[in-house]
Amino acid sequence: MITRMKILHFFWSGEAGGRENLVYQLMKEQKQDNELNIAVLLGERRGYYIPLIEALNIEVFYLPSQGKELSIKNIVYILRVLKNFDVIHLHSPNLIIIFVIILTNSKSIFTFHGKRNFTSKSIKDYLFGKFLK
Repeated sequence: MITRMKILHFFWSGEAGGRENLVYQLMKEQKQDNELNIAVLLGERRGYYIPLIEALNIEVFYLPSQGKELSIKNIVYILRVLKNFDVIHLHSPNLIIIFVIILTNSKSIFTFHGKRNFTSKSIKDYLFGKFLK
C-alpha cells in the first residue's frame, strides 16, 4: 500500500487574485498525483475561488472564528488540523499559523506571492507589528 504525503495549503480567502488562482491551479494539479493527499485551510469562507476549490473534491477547512485572526478557538482548531498533515504550505503570511507550525514543529513551506520586497525587518514588522503597537 502506498503512503500518500498529506499536504495542507493555507491562504486567507478565496477572493479573485493571482495568488488564489495559482494556489487553485497547484491544488488541481496535485490532486491528480496518486502519491499526494491535498487539503486546504482558509481563514474566511468567501470569494470567487471557494466554489471552485470545493468542487475539487478535496478536504476544505475553514477557521471557526471567521474574520478574526487572533482567537483561542482558531488556535485550538489549527492545532487539531495541522497534526494530520506531513507538510504545511503557507501562501499567506499569518502569525497564528506560523506560531502553531513552530509549536508543533511541522514541516512547512512558505511561499510569498506578489511584488512585496520582504527583508527580515519587513517580515517581522508585517507579522508582528499590529500586535506590538
